[in-house]
Amino acid sequence: MVKFIDFKRKVLPYNREHYIEFLDDDFIPNNGWNALSFSIKSKANSLIQSLELLELFLKNAIIALDSGNNFIINHDDKDMKWFIYEENNLPSLRTLFKRNNIQNTFKGYLICKKNDLFDITNDIVSYPYILSYKNLDISHENLPFIIKITDHLTIDLLSTDKILLNEIKNKCFNDSFNIIEYRGSQSGIL
Repeated sequence: MVKFIDFKRKVLPYNREHYIEFLDDDFIPNNGWNALSFSIKSKANSLIQSLELLELFLKNAIIALDSGNNFIINHDDKDMKWFIYEENNLPSLRTLFKRNNIQNTFKGYLICKKNDLFDITNDIVSYPYILSYKNLDISHENLPFIIKITDHLTIDLLSTDKILLNEIKNKCFNDSFNIIEYRGSQSGIL
């Protein structure tokens, strides 16, 4: 069961302001965050193939992090309406909203278990690209770990726990992806 929590309530297991500072191009590093960006190597892949690779990567990251706890899905740096327009896209995510009587203008967090998240991974991976709107973050309920889904068809892994970041990277990384370390990360995470 997915819960919809208003953005005014604190649910993230890390300091969101420090995280947003880390994303800021003008920020002087390092405030403890480390990050890796994974992009698909071959641009010859079709959009569908690219989304399938990203979805598989996302599922592997979720499995690697899953300990029976919840995952939190939200817009990355600003709490925005989930949908601006009524359109015929992202069917599983839109159905989830309708089934729970949640307005498209909802601003806040989706909180769910692994299996509920698996039901919408295709739409979660597609959301930033299709809507050209906002990136999405998927956070573990108890760990300072974020899986960022971007509109550039990349998945980024961010954490203040360098060992955990390397663990998840090693479980998810394969030859289909290029990997780039974020500016401001502690050296040696690659």
